[in-house]
Amino acid sequence: MSRGYIRNDGSRQRADGSIVPHNPRGAEVPLVKQMAGEYVDYHWGMPSTRIFKVRDPLVPHVIAYGPLEELHLASGGNISFLEDEDSWIAWDSKHPRKRLHLVLSKPAREEVRQFMKLAKKTEPIQNIAARAGGKNARYKLPSVKGLDLGVCDAVVYWAQKKGEPDEVEGTSYIHEFGGDGQGGHKPRLAADVSGRLWLCGGDCISREAGITG
Repeated sequence: MSRGYIRNDGSRQRADGSIVPHNPRGAEVPLVKQMAGEYVDYHWGMPSTRIFKVRDPLVPHVIAYGPLEELHLASGGNISFLEDEDSWIAWDSKHPRKRLHLVLSKPAREEVRQFMKLAKKTEPIQNIAARAGGKNARYKLPSVKGLDLGVCDAVVYWAQKKGEPDEVEGTSYIHEFGGDGQGGHKPRLAADVSGRLWLCGGDCISREAGITG
């Protein structure tokens, strides 16, 4: 079953962590239809099945590629989410470059928060984006401070795409930033004290073929 897409709506989360999907009505319906259609296009015909609320005012209406599995850093360290199916990589369909968002589960955010208690120096994530360079650095990020974790080489995520040999079970996809024969700037990964992770700067863009750049 498709993992669907993520957006801020009226869905509910039970005490056991399960999601009660929101039933969109009235003015929400056109937006839901538009986002569902974009999900289908980006997953090559695979329908979306889930709508739920991201409880974070800094996350816009986003559409998920799929559950986040790993982030690879140029320093050689990998951040794994393989035991966590509730962290996602998603894109903002309203952003000019359909900016990527890392939407973390509550346990994952708590781990980042605990890690950030040891951080001695933070800076505006916009500065981190400027350090990374690239076309994405031209666009304004939220006014929060974070710790620069270094260059992000790649992201690994799970997804179902129509026409793939394993479209029913889904598969893991890896996108190597600066790859695709295009070169360009890689984003830098930042963490903030609230437990968020940010991809800052770089030349990556979301397209129907997948993440490129």
